[in-house]
Amino acid sequence: MGTAFHKVMEIFFSKDSNGNYNFTKTDEDLIEILNKKETGLDFNYINLDIIKQSIDLARKLKTSIASSLGENEDTLDFFPELNVKGPLSIELSEGINTLIGNIDIAVIDSKGVTHIFDYKTSPK
Repeated sequence: MGTAFHKVMEIFFSKDSNGNYNFTKTDEDLIEILNKKETGLDFNYINLDIIKQSIDLARKLKTSIASSLGENEDTLDFFPELNVKGPLSIELSEGINTLIGNIDIAVIDSKGVTHIFDYKTSPK
């Protein structure tokens, strides 16, 4: 389910070919996009209710992010499933000096500040 959830989040927070965020689409339209072969999701093995719940969670997450940043949802830019690689400011043992990773979602607010969110992070 984790892979499916991340794919739903990636598609939900991505822009379409016209530059519009997919989250502006209806749930039915999002399900249609997610059901395309190129997404890698196989609806024969993933319960449709799980997909619908994930879309609902994505909508709630978008609202929660905006609220936590004190921003209007329309002023935020979303960058899901962001791959990062760069030098560290310190050298770790055995000459390790590069950071490589994946960010679940980066959000840039109206002031140009980047905020990093991890879907597994809990406020508890």
